[in-house]
Amino acid sequence: MGVQPGPNHEGFRFCRDGFFFDVDGLPLVLIGRVEFLHFWNCLDSCFSSPLGRKLIYAATDAEERILASNERYKLGRFFGQKRVRNVLRQRALNMGWGVFGDQQITAPVHDALSVGFALAHEEHVRQLRFDMEWKQPSQDLILIDYAQKQGNLSAAPNPIPFEWMASGKNDAGEASLELDLDLREHRFFSGDEQSFFLHVSVLKHLFSALVGRDSVVHSCMKDAIVDDDVQHAEVARVVAHASLEAFNRSEDAIYVQNAKDWYGHLMNKFTGRGLGVVQVLQSILNGDNHSVFHINSPVGPLVAGTLIGMWQRAHGMRASVRLSQTENALVLQLSEPTVDYA
Repeated sequence: MGVQPGPNHEGFRFCRDGFFFDVDGLPLVLIGRVEFLHFWNCLDSCFSSPLGRKLIYAATDAEERILASNERYKLGRFFGQKRVRNVLRQRALNMGWGVFGDQQITAPVHDALSVGFALAHEEHVRQLRFDMEWKQPSQDLILIDYAQKQGNLSAAPNPIPFEWMASGKNDAGEASLELDLDLREHRFFSGDEQSFFLHVSVLKHLFSALVGRDSVVHSCMKDAIVDDDVQHAEVARVVAHASLEAFNRSEDAIYVQNAKDWYGHLMNKFTGRGLGVVQVLQSILNGDNHSVFHINSPVGPLVAGTLIGMWQRAHGMRASVRLSQTENALVLQLSEPTVDYA
């Protein structure tokens, strides 16, 4: 392909406030491949009809809006198609999405996500709309057939502005975190897990598609109190549930003996991956009746679900959950469930 992953993700900013930005100044998060697969499978299982197409469209629409609004991806009047295609292939590698070819993806990080991004790239370069069929003969290869659609290349829709998806400040003067990304051929690893960067806008489009859909939740989030001030509370509930279930499938060890011990876990799990900052406001380890966490994150409910799983693993008990909203942040209250002997 003639392109390799950027060794240091030059131009990316990994800010100490827990918000990450790509070379275009757009917010993104660092997610493990297996972690996302577990999250997605749990989320998909909450609905009676499959969500696979929703994820493809979320990736396509988010990527299309990014490409259409940035000069780096602009096509020349007569030439430039080859240049832009090469730039987009390099972009896919640097983001960890896979190796994009003309009608195939090698080493896709996730089938639906990678296919959605590839469709956006093809439509942008050729300035046409396409129907797409794809098959995956192996884990490391996706074959795609594009068929031109009639009609103009209209703009992708705007996602719903969720109040609990906080925005950070891309401040060039702020000290940045040093990420330890291990580059291996066409992939990169964070710790021991293959990982990738995902634009927050993809999740905005995905969450928008969930508004108004009936869901089934079986974890402690089923009985969680979600205050009325939480915008689109059922979306927040189902996203937190899927994130909780994804964490429960991990083997992450969480040891805390006092409230200060949470700092390292919160830094590694959230701040160091662009998922914002979590503050410990109260802790049962300090004698409080509840543990209370303030979540300032671009994907608040996802962080909340993971945090519930971390708390339950640390304390060895099921949590009684209350989720509320303050401005563009979430407040998570966790405690040992009360026993009703009546």
